[in-house]
Amino acid sequence: MIKQLSNLFLLLSIVAFVSSCNSANDEVDPNSPTQGAVEHYYNITTAGLNATKQFVSVFNVENAEKIEDLKLFEIGKNEFINIYLKDGSRVDITDQQEGGNLFEIMVQQPFALSDIDFKKHTYRNMDDEIQLLKTSIKVVFEIIEEEPSIIAYENLTTVGVGASKQNVNVYDANESTNDSDFDQYVIGENRFVNIYVKEGEDVNRVDVTNVEPNTTLKQLLEEQGIDYDQLSNNRHNYRDEEGSLVSVATSIKVVK
Repeated sequence: MIKQLSNLFLLLSIVAFVSSCNSANDEVDPNSPTQGAVEHYYNITTAGLNATKQFVSVFNVENAEKIEDLKLFEIGKNEFINIYLKDGSRVDITDQQEGGNLFEIMVQQPFALSDIDFKKHTYRNMDDEIQLLKTSIKVVFEIIEEEPSIIAYENLTTVGVGASKQNVNVYDANESTNDSDFDQYVIGENRFVNIYVKEGEDVNRVDVTNVEPNTTLKQLLEEQGIDYDQLSNNRHNYRDEEGSLVSVATSIKVVK
């Protein structure tokens, strides 16, 4: 009888031990990164608002629940890192050019994961196709300089007599020499687009609505039957991001 009880006690001990091990294995470390929580895109270039292109990697933290999810990403030597915040500001990190773990870089910043934005920005993939990608963090690995034929101005605000202000991107096409110059610029998200066209001594404004975000300036002009050499570049007044008044030659205005 005693031997039987001893065997039963031993069996129960083994079952309890195995159960406790399985329970421990089922527990998830809350600080471990979650696979797939951060969308990431490699080997792409910026496209759209200026002739200077950037070779970049892009990360979207929209679905990340904790900053530890960034532990999965190592970045190499870089020019700088851009972080886009929900208040509309952009943080530029220039002291991490040797690279490292993205989590370790982020925990040094004075804001939370929930403060980081994920609005769409325009890029081109390795096949030179337009891509609109939600962008929280952009790592710039190389800056590719090109000679500008069209001057682009980002995030200006219109100045006028009305109370309604417009946040706009403006293109000065005065130095363009052929319509292929316009193929490198993408409209992006917009409410409508104004095109300023010379008509003899006058300038007419063509208003275009329902423009797809991945439309290039070249495609836009072709759809409207406008040649690049018809574009005006009369100056309009705007305010820049610092609130300073600027006078900008305006051929095309994208209202965001």
